[in-house]
Amino acid sequence: MSTGSRGGKSSSAKPIIVGILLLLLVIVIVQNSADTKLHILFFNVTWPLWLLLTVFAVVAFAAGWFAGRTRR
Repeated sequence: MSTGSRGGKSSSAKPIIVGILLLLLVIVIVQNSADTKLHILFFNVTWPLWLLLTVFAVVAFAAGWFAGRTRR
């Protein structure tokens, strides 16, 4: 009886998938270096697009991490 065969397969694929997604994120961020206007409620700011993408990626990661931690 193999108890670890199912868990081993999914746990070895997870770091590869995460690595590929991180690589794609870095490629998208590096290729988008132009300034862009951001409208937040009543404010208008001009930021480099790479910085905006990085901030939103961090916020999305944090939201997913917190959502995963609260589930039991």
